[in-house]
Formats: sequence, C-alpha cells, structure tokens
Amino acid sequence: MMSPGSSDRPGAGAQEISIIVPAGHDAELLRRCLDALDRQTIPVREVIVVTDPGTPSGVSGVAAAHDVITVSTDQYVLPTWTGFDAASGTVLLRVNPRSNPAPDHLVRLISAWDRACTQTPGFTVVGVSGPTRFEIPGWRGDLLSGVYRRAHGASVGRILGHQPFYGTNYSLRRDWWCSVRRSVREAGVRVSEDVHLSFAVRPGETIWYAPELCVAARPGPGVPGKVRDGVRTLAVNLLSESPTTRRWDRSSVEEER
Repeated sequence: MMSPGSSDRPGAGAQEISIIVPAGHDAELLRRCLDALDRQTIPVREVIVVTDPGTPSGVSGVAAAHDVITVSTDQYVLPTWTGFDAASGTVLLRVNPRSNPAPDHLVRLISAWDRACTQTPGFTVVGVSGPTRFEIPGWRGDLLSGVYRRAHGASVGRILGHQPFYGTNYSLRRDWWCSVRRSVREAGVRVSEDVHLSFAVRPGETIWYAPELCVAARPGPGVPGKVRDGVRTLAVNLLSESPTTRRWDRSSVEEER
C-alpha cells in the first residue's frame, strides 16, 4: 500500500479516495452509477455528486436517495472542478455518471497507483487513467471503443508528449490538483475536460495508463459539440505552448534524471 507520508506516493488506500461524479442529466444512468459505487468491495472516504443550474429535479432526487455529498457549481465552472475543490481525499477519482464500474474497481485502482509509482522512477505520477468499453453489443462495441482510445492517445498524446487522461475514467492526486487548478480554471467551461487537464501536466510529471481499469459506459450524446470543445481546448493550450517546446522541456528533464 502507498505510504501517505510520501510526496511521491500518495496514500491510495480506500479511505483516502474521494469519488467525484458530475450529476449529468439522466436520472436512471446516475442511479445505476451510484448503485455500482455502493457495491464496491471496499468503502471509500466520500462520494461527491456535483449538480449545476441545469440539473433536472429527478437527477437531484437520485443523488439525495444515496449516501453521498451533494455540491453545486455555477455556469462558469465545470462540475468536475467544483467536485475536486470540495474533496478531502489524497486521490480524486472522477467517475462518469454514464459508467458502470465493476465491484472490484477500487481494489484495482489502488493496485494501479502502487504499480505506477514504483515503475516510473524519476517521475512524479500525478494521475492514473484507464480505458472505457462502450456498452455497444458485440464486435462493434469492441471496435469503436478501441478506435476512440487509440485516436485519443495518438492525437492528443502525440501533442502532449505523454499519456493523456481519458475523460470517462481517470484519477489524480489532490495535491497536484491544488497546484494547477488556478490555471486550469482560467479557460472557462468550453473546454474538453480531460484534454485540458492533460495539458496541465508539467515536465517531471506523468500520467500512468492502466488497461486493467477498464470500465463499461453508455456512449454519450453531443459528439459535434465535444469535437468543437476539443478543438478549442487544443487551440487555447497551444497558444501558450507549442508541442515542440513542450516535448523539449520534458526531454530536458528526462536527460537530467
């Protein structure tokens, strides 16, 4: 188990994990997600559901029926950022309301953090991310899930120079979030959450990819809007730092270590 006192290895025991769930707009999917979190084989520190001004009353009712902390955000702050700010655990697990985590997901997450910190000497692991298996039957689901994962990693990862976060399935260190949140929040809400957060990873820091953390999730609507947000996110971040500069800074740190 990770030692809570180490700056490189945050305490990732179950009682040090805060789960953040943006409420979304589908009451039945949120109920399924929270039920899955209730079935985890080990308890966590807290589950935080974040609502916003557009959250339907039925969704708020589902959150109220579960043993969770409910916080609200405004139209100028992404729900996930508000949830991160409200959390008290050393590891923050962002769970998509459309996902259905297996009962042993937290057990596998703890193991992934342990392995990440021991197998990346010279780097500070600031986050752990895993893949998503879209709930589409048969080979089509496997194909689309794989295409999405590879496309995201190849495009965003190539620009970043390291593994990116995957929006439906990632966790990060709370102390790291506190160190980057001001700059992250300056971009507003019209950004692709996982891509924008990935750009906050600095030289000497990295994200660990854990394929064993695969979660099932219902595909979300609004693909054109997500594409626009993704393009805007790249533009916002590349205006301040080119891919060449970013990779050069990272390689310079790697050579020094």
